[in-house]
Amino acid sequence: MLNLAPLQETVALVESDDKITAAVGVLNNIDDAAKKIDNARGVLEAFKMAVAPTTIWHLPQFSAA
Repeated sequence: MLNLAPLQETVALVESDDKITAAVGVLNNIDDAAKKIDNARGVLEAFKMAVAPTTIWHLPQFSAA
């Protein structure tokens, strides 16, 4: 599940400074399920924001530490 509220607030802030074309969204700490990654990428693109082509992953060992 992708929480859109913080993302919408961030996009509004970037848009208010007229910098949306300079912003790049980074997918971070998303499950490895391709459907969730595609969904998250689609949401960012719907906000007219560029999306980094690489997703950042976190090893479960570090998350659990």
